[in-house]
Amino acid sequence: MLEILRDQREELDSLRSQYFCKRKEEDLIKLVCHRATVVELVQVAYNISSEKTLKRETTALVKAGMSLKCDKLTLVTAYENRVLDVHGQVINVCAAYKWLLI
Repeated sequence: MLEILRDQREELDSLRSQYFCKRKEEDLIKLVCHRATVVELVQVAYNISSEKTLKRETTALVKAGMSLKCDKLTLVTAYENRVLDVHGQVINVCAAYKWLLI
């Protein structure tokens, strides 16, 4: 049992969060890294009901995904859950309460 807990702890210790912003006008995107590899990009927006907001958030996420060669893209919102296809990239839109429980 102790060995399993130690392995899980080492796994958690190897996960790191960093932030990515290529230009000032682009949004800040959270990177989830496992050792030196980016495993997920997370963008946060309270409400994406406005087309302008949705486009801004998804475009920044897709650009970062292409730049960092990461295909697990997540957009955390207050309440929405859906899957988007933006420029051939799949973005998982997830409500904050669900994302926090994952």
